[in-house]
Amino acid sequence: MKRLVLASNNAKKMKELDALLAPLGFEVIAQGSLGIPEAEEPHVTFVENALAKARHAARHSGLPALADDSGLCVRALGGAPGVISARYGGEPKSDARNNEKLLAELANRADRAAHFVSVLVLVRHADDPQPLIAEGEWHGEILPALRGDGGFGYDPLFYLPEFGKTAAELDAATKNRVSHRGRAMQQLIERLQQHHSKIYLFSWLDLQIAGHSAATLADWLSALPARSQGGMTGGSIEVLLGERIGPATALGMALTFVGVVLINRPVRAAGEGPNRGKPSN
Repeated sequence: MKRLVLASNNAKKMKELDALLAPLGFEVIAQGSLGIPEAEEPHVTFVENALAKARHAARHSGLPALADDSGLCVRALGGAPGVISARYGGEPKSDARNNEKLLAELANRADRAAHFVSVLVLVRHADDPQPLIAEGEWHGEILPALRGDGGFGYDPLFYLPEFGKTAAELDAATKNRVSHRGRAMQQLIERLQQHHSKIYLFSWLDLQIAGHSAATLADWLSALPARSQGGMTGGSIEVLLGERIGPATALGMALTFVGVVLINRPVRAAGEGPNRGKPSN
């Protein structure tokens, strides 16, 4: 099972992400269990903060890291609380104070539209030049009073008209399927699948095309032992994070590699090539 560090010490967020990643065969490790302190989050955008947290966790652990930066954006408040959602009511963090402040700020306002945002960043190491980034949104509206005992954060105030419930009233499976974090995770998986058939895959495998012939790589990939489970989603992600794949996937990758090599071969001008200068038959 591949180990992946989650750049968060939020136990409830950890539980949600663990449930989303479990079917893919990952052992998710909270950074706190490795003695890794929380990263600074000085940026004004979700993506910058998520990237900073992912690199921080990867640098301290030496493992691939996944970070989530998320928050609530309320239209009538110009997008606030946004990136400071967890600290909206001040320090130390408190869901109760955050919700109280939000209700006070929206008092007597007719526009209650809001949406959650989640940005996921996956890095294979701290200096990864091509992190995978995915984003999900979840739209709803803010109620004038708390409803429901599930979830965390602003969930008891976040009403979903299509369900007739708040996020705190949804069962965990439904929430993981439709939430901003669930949608971001699905997008991340799709991005991993896309990279399965692109040259980007080989940077994750730490292979340099110039150092391997198509035949050599094809032989190497095909020789890898089959896995008892996998499939396109699991297989793609396992390859990207350095695990082995089955022969069918290996063959597809080898053929893709051969195609990339052929496509990227330099085109010789007329008269150039190995037979240049030799008399024609």
